[in-house]
Amino acid sequence: MTAVKEVQIPNVVNISAQEAKQKVEELKLVYTELEPEFSPDIPEGYIIKQEPAYLDYTVKENSEVKVTISKGQEIAIVPKVIGKTKEEAIEELEEANLKAQVIEETNAKIPEGVVISQETEAKTQVNAGETIKIHVSTGVEQVTVPNVVGKTEEEAKKAITDAKLKLKQVI
Repeated sequence: MTAVKEVQIPNVVNISAQEAKQKVEELKLVYTELEPEFSPDIPEGYIIKQEPAYLDYTVKENSEVKVTISKGQEIAIVPKVIGKTKEEAIEELEEANLKAQVIEETNAKIPEGVVISQETEAKTQVNAGETIKIHVSTGVEQVTVPNVVGKTEEEAKKAITDAKLKLKQVI
């Protein structure tokens, strides 16, 4: 009866699945592929991780080396969120595996809390996890009308324009 030899665990992370299989089997180890996963860093078809991990130790021949192969970067499709409430838009973007960056702006025509525009067009393919900028209406900007009673015409005009109001002359 022959004793089973000890072999060094190979490092197969970040090499192609084909190379990894060859490396593992050359050492008389058993190569097993686990469920593939998306990876933003490791190209499609390359090894993301292995079990047991590569360390400076040996295992017996015929031991199993399990690998997870990359499916590459996950792609997401940007949904159309214009006209939706801010909350609905954020939820839809998150469901599409995207993040939302809200930019608030005043708009006299679009009600407060409704998405006016989005910086990435709907149906565009982007990397999952990307941030999509959405512009959300804060409604009409509210200003305080200054009291101009008892002021000179010039003082009144200045107070009105300083308050971001338009001056309309009434005769």
